[in-house]
Amino acid sequence: NNITTSVVSTGYRIRLSGLAERTYSLQITDSKHNTAATPAGCMARRQVTLVQPDPVIVNVDVQDNIRCNGEANGILVAHGRGGISFSVPGNPYRYTWKKKDATDIWQVLPTYTDSIAAGLSAGWYAVSITDANNISLAADQVFRLTEPDPLRLTFSKTDVTCTGMSNGTIQAIVAGGN
Repeated sequence: NNITTSVVSTGYRIRLSGLAERTYSLQITDSKHNTAATPAGCMARRQVTLVQPDPVIVNVDVQDNIRCNGEANGILVAHGRGGISFSVPGNPYRYTWKKKDATDIWQVLPTYTDSIAAGLSAGWYAVSITDANNISLAADQVFRLTEPDPLRLTFSKTDVTCTGMSNGTIQAIVAGGN
């Protein structure tokens, strides 16, 4: 803890810094306190409680899954809370979105700066939030956005056994997709 004092036009200033969350008390007395008929008039006592905000946390939800294999239409939404939010309506935190590239390196996605990341393809994403006090998550929230398997169509057939007969079959086998 650091204590500094100074004389100002209205009296004295005492500054305590480096303090943790808790209640602090200060009692001051003037030079006449010990000889006064009513010592309470020469004394002042105050308490102040320092509180800390809740930790910064974020959860990620899928608003829209990728509809078809190879498309880039997924939407992720980050829900931040805790810390001290910015006073900007609708944007209480600063968001940093990243995507893991093909070489497993996280790349910042500079076009996504709020709680919604849209137009996403399949892959690993991470988001971090920072509050108005410049406090960030201890670790990014990581999320995997998946896509459906490619739509595949194959056929199984049985040929007609004899000229003029109608006993052949075709069976379509569909796999993948949604």
